[in-house]
Amino acid sequence: MIDKIHGVYYLICDICEDESEAIGFLEFDEAVEYKKDNGWQSERDWISDEWIDICPDCQEQ
Repeated sequence: MIDKIHGVYYLICDICEDESEAIGFLEFDEAVEYKKDNGWQSERDWISDEWIDICPDCQEQ
């Protein structure tokens, strides 16, 4: 997920939710670009009808 906290966007894996690895971005688009460039995967959760973001570590499991 990309979550906005106090004006900063944080990229957090929806599987492990490891906030210690969260990276802050000033713009939403920067978080999306980082995700694309660093092997994150986005999938549609058809039950909740929301997008989930999966970090490379969780993809391996």
